[in-house]
Amino acid sequence: MKAADFSVTANNFILVVDAGHTRTSNIKALRI
Repeated sequence: MKAADFSVTANNFILVVDAGHTRTSNIKALRI
């Protein structure tokens, strides 16, 4: 269970990081 929980947590973290990068890229694009 712990390995599975870690996997889910890692996937969620990656999704959050990807969303953050996408948001940052969109903000940079709007500034240009």
